[in-house]
Amino acid sequence: MTEMIHLPQDILKVCETASQVSDCIFYGASINLEPNTISIFIEPPAGNTLKTCEKVMNHIKLSWPSDHARLLKQYHLEVSTPGIERFLLTSAHFEAAIGQMVRLVYSEGTKTKTAKGELASYKDGILALKIKAEPLMVDIQSIVTCNLIHDIKVQHEKS
Repeated sequence: MTEMIHLPQDILKVCETASQVSDCIFYGASINLEPNTISIFIEPPAGNTLKTCEKVMNHIKLSWPSDHARLLKQYHLEVSTPGIERFLLTSAHFEAAIGQMVRLVYSEGTKTKTAKGELASYKDGILALKIKAEPLMVDIQSIVTCNLIHDIKVQHEKS
């Protein structure tokens, strides 16, 4: 299960620097609890290549802060692109996805709920999801995961 668990700021800085050195944009990072994986997402300028991902990963491993070495022992590190059904990890990601279809997993009390709908708005840490006629308001703190939904049928109908 992917969770929006925040990595320490110094690790994110290492990932951002490794991406820039390889002429990539650092998209974000997530921790997957099953399997134990730290996923680093990059956007290469001219398509993804295995060599680019390996270069970024090697740079990250060499620059990894020693006070967080236990994370590399507990988790497998992977570098890839975010893909077309990319996770929304930051406020900027949510703002850029307004008007698009998303799949949302969120906590409500002790329960975990799932919803699909159009991301209608995002402001001050609250997102509004348009599901049929009723909007669903969710605080970003209760989000477990949120990712874009790529529906080829919907894309074809719009063109």
